[in-house]
Amino acid sequence: MKAKQIFENITAHWPAKILCFVMALLLYFFYQISQMSSKSIPVKLTVTQENILMPVNSYPKHVRVTIRTSPENIAKITADDISAELNIEAYTKPGEYKVPVTINLDPELLLIEPLEVHVSPDTVPLILGGKSGGTVKVSPLIVGALPAGYETGSVTVTPPVLRVSGPVSMLTQIKELQTEKIDITQHSSSFTTKTKVVKNTSLIDLVDAPDVSVTVEIRPVQSEKSYSSIPVYFAYLPHNLQLAGITPVVSFKVAGSQLELDNLNVDDYTVQADCSSVTQPGDYDLQLSFLLPESVKVTEKSAETVKVSIAQKAKEAGAKH
Repeated sequence: MKAKQIFENITAHWPAKILCFVMALLLYFFYQISQMSSKSIPVKLTVTQENILMPVNSYPKHVRVTIRTSPENIAKITADDISAELNIEAYTKPGEYKVPVTINLDPELLLIEPLEVHVSPDTVPLILGGKSGGTVKVSPLIVGALPAGYETGSVTVTPPVLRVSGPVSMLTQIKELQTEKIDITQHSSSFTTKTKVVKNTSLIDLVDAPDVSVTVEIRPVQSEKSYSSIPVYFAYLPHNLQLAGITPVVSFKVAGSQLELDNLNVDDYTVQADCSSVTQPGDYDLQLSFLLPESVKVTEKSAETVKVSIAQKAKEAGAKH
């Protein structure tokens, strides 16, 4: 009888008891929910594409993942514990698709209770097209201005081309890829620098490493300068002889760096006639020498020789015979 009474007490008013039990579970559930904290984390979105198709349109590079769990657990979760991807391996034909975002959690996160994970957006529209590969020329992007008197010569890139992959329709339109900016400001000599190649679209992938070596030749600007009516200097003329008549003059043109020519003054050049072979008065045709700094070259001369008359110096008054 005692057991029967216990059973009757348990089963008596069972609808009300079940309702109370359900309400207790709901209250416990809502209590747990009210104690949870949330955190939104931006996560990089990658595309898994091991087949012949690839995205040919732009798509978000990040998604927002919202995590809800207890306050003591929420502080431990970082973006490194979560990854997001668009897996397109199942798609075999070109077309437009809404691809679901797959969230992958670190195994340790799966042990946390309670845990809620939401991602926004949960699908991404992709246009899938054929994938191809090829090579593209690398063009250096030179910026800045050289100091006055200098100019750039040859610019070489090593390697000159890189292998790339991407949508067929896009690769046919890409003629070259540029490097990052190479500033030549204040350079006065040739130099070599390491830099990276910049993709003008995220849809193109570099098969080779993006690092290239760029060599920039920097040289002085070459110029010309003309000199006219320059008096000839007569070297090694015996002291008892002298030039008869006026001192002859010549003209000439020189070439060299603009900086050196701008700084060339009258003390830096001489037009000389060698008189070491002159021993007595008479008429002579003397060879001219144009003496200038080694880096400056004479390109034109008004004369190679000079015709002069040499006379005896008059004896000074009172000189002994």
